[in-house]
Amino acid sequence: MLLRWMIKLFMRHVGLAFDKDSPWQPEKQNQSESDTALEEQPGIFCAHCQSWLASHTESIEMSGAHRHHFTNPAGLSFEIALYRQAACQQYGGKSIEHTWFPGYHWQVAICAQCHQHLGWLFQRAHSPAFYGLITDRIVEK
Repeated sequence: MLLRWMIKLFMRHVGLAFDKDSPWQPEKQNQSESDTALEEQPGIFCAHCQSWLASHTESIEMSGAHRHHFTNPAGLSFEIALYRQAACQQYGGKSIEHTWFPGYHWQVAICAQCHQHLGWLFQRAHSPAFYGLITDRIVEK
């Protein structure tokens, strides 16, 4: 319970939303014409600001599945979908603690436009990196 509270406090401090109904979500930022053109293409989009994140062709599988369900040490459950690339920014340092993919370091991934926490970037030496995006924070079009 204390860890969950600490995560919420941290998320509030850095300006990231803990969940989609969170009162501290950042406001939607203005988008350029190129961002608007990307929104018209099919793909994966941020559910909060509708920014384009990835093409459907970037979908990958690990352990035979594109989608995975995990629970973190704080008891929060996430369904994530895996992508080779995503238009996300990384936030904070890398960690190997409590990783969902053995041997991979994880790092928080946020939307480059609205800074909503979208998932994690997973990396390890001599292997391609990939993103695990939280399925209720993305929209497929």
